[in-house]
Amino acid sequence: MAKRSKIESETSESLNRDSRAKKRAQKVGASKRTNKTDREEQVEQIDKELGCKLSDEVWIDLHYDSAFRSILGREDAKEALMGVLNAVLAQAKLPPIVSLTHLSPVQLRGKNEGKETFLDLLVEDQTGKRFVVEMQSYHDKLFFKRLSYYGCRAYANQLDKGQGFENLDTVLCVAFIREPLFPGKKGKENVWFSCSHHYFDADDSEELGPVKYLLVRIPRDGETPTGELAPELKNWQRVIGNYSKMSKEERDELEAVTPGLRNLREVMSTFTKGQRRIIRQTALERAAQEIDERNSLRRRALKQIKDEVRDEVRDEVRDEVRDEVRDEVRDEVRDEVRDEVRDEVRDEVRDEVRDEVRDEVRDEVRDEVRDEALSAGRLGILFELVQDGDITIAKAAKRAHMTVPQFKKATAALALD
Repeated sequence: MAKRSKIESETSESLNRDSRAKKRAQKVGASKRTNKTDREEQVEQIDKELGCKLSDEVWIDLHYDSAFRSILGREDAKEALMGVLNAVLAQAKLPPIVSLTHLSPVQLRGKNEGKETFLDLLVEDQTGKRFVVEMQSYHDKLFFKRLSYYGCRAYANQLDKGQGFENLDTVLCVAFIREPLFPGKKGKENVWFSCSHHYFDADDSEELGPVKYLLVRIPRDGETPTGELAPELKNWQRVIGNYSKMSKEERDELEAVTPGLRNLREVMSTFTKGQRRIIRQTALERAAQEIDERNSLRRRALKQIKDEVRDEVRDEVRDEVRDEVRDEVRDEVRDEVRDEVRDEVRDEVRDEVRDEVRDEVRDEVRDEVRDEALSAGRLGILFELVQDGDITIAKAAKRAHMTVPQFKKATAALALD
């Protein structure tokens, strides 16, 4: 009985686990369906921002690296790849490719060191010259460093054990970039093709450098390649950049004059719907990465601009505030200095005025004393004349310009003497 109860308990627990697992599976399925809807919304957003119409037509846009290597990396697309590379070589005035061989795009690291690299395409022509072919569809500030590393690794990987250095040949790095080749460099905003070579010697009569870089700009919607470009290169730039947006007449016209384009369309027509969907899905993910990268660059650029504007405004405001404060301080200092100077000038002027007034008062007192002395002498003489009886007191008072009582009062002291 106890054994049966134990079995029933284990069975019930197992059923419960199955039920919970089923619910989790249903929940995950619902989540996946939701993510699929989000993906569709993301596709619409990408189509709106990039103008990338992913319809059911045969053509697959090549300006995404996933589509580029998936299609041009096929054996049956060699004619198309040679057409693309020969257009670039014609622009660089280099001999064309007659035949090519695909090599493994994976460059393995050494036994104990080094970094593995995964190229878009690595091919070798009939002479043994190697081509590193890269498609860069979004901005990457480290792309040129990465391209240099790819080229140098490809150059180093040419020799096997026992081979001499005379077997080394220059590696050509061909990069298709859907961005300005030299962003921010004055005078190079409209460069659509660039060729550079690293030399060990200043004399470039011989190709002594390990890597030659051929950079090709791919146009975006509404852009047209300009400058002195070979017709074949300009056609392939249009094909890679904007072919899906061209009319049937434009496509037929391009196909008639662009070697390898017919082969490319034939190869694309062999892709199943599932294969095209996988390629396009990968392209969408790369496009989403491109949008994120662009938004990140936009945010960084906006922050940099804000910092620059903040510094400029800070300098302007500092100058304005300095002027305002200078005026305020000038007024305050003027008042303080005026009070100090007023006190100093008052003391100085007081001393000067005291000296001047002392001199004036001395002169006035001297005159007054002199007048008083003269007046006292005149009264004494008149008083003596009156005493001697020479003149009457009335005449004496008249000569002193006094009345008789005033004269008597003024000479009373003299009479006592």
